[in-house]
Amino acid sequence: KPRINNISQQIIRFAICTLTAYLLLLPLHSQVTEVEAAFTREVFVQNVTTTSIDFRWRTDNNTSNVQIKYGTTTTYGSQVNATSPVHAKITGLTPNTKYFYQVVADGQALTPAGSQNHYFKTAPPTGSATPFKFAIWGDSGDAGSNQRPVAAQVEAKNPHINLIAGDIVYHH
Repeated sequence: KPRINNISQQIIRFAICTLTAYLLLLPLHSQVTEVEAAFTREVFVQNVTTTSIDFRWRTDNNTSNVQIKYGTTTTYGSQVNATSPVHAKITGLTPNTKYFYQVVADGQALTPAGSQNHYFKTAPPTGSATPFKFAIWGDSGDAGSNQRPVAAQVEAKNPHINLIAGDIVYHH
């Protein structure tokens, strides 16, 4: 009988130790993001108006927990939540104004914080004489050696608007 009590006590001690370890580690586990998102299609903006803009993207885990931080400085100040796993709309913007942005998914930055390279500019007021430059092309290709020089020329011109006439969807 003493041997059975000894085994029972060992089982109880093991169960208590296991339960204690689980309870101690539970808060740490709940803070860890199990699945981190990464872009499979980088962010692009569309439907730019004087007071609004649409963001589009695609992530590998199709999360809908995406926020766009934005503001007139790289410290942002405002935030909007995604309306679907691939879309967010910002409204209430000021015409002809440059805004910086950062994309965050599941608490993970998908674009760098404070970046001078991640920005958009709202359209000037309707009827404005504000000049602008635009580029238009079709068939963006596959980023091969034929497309890189064209992309470099477009980037060098620094257009305010890029119109892509189509053929931007590829299976890869």
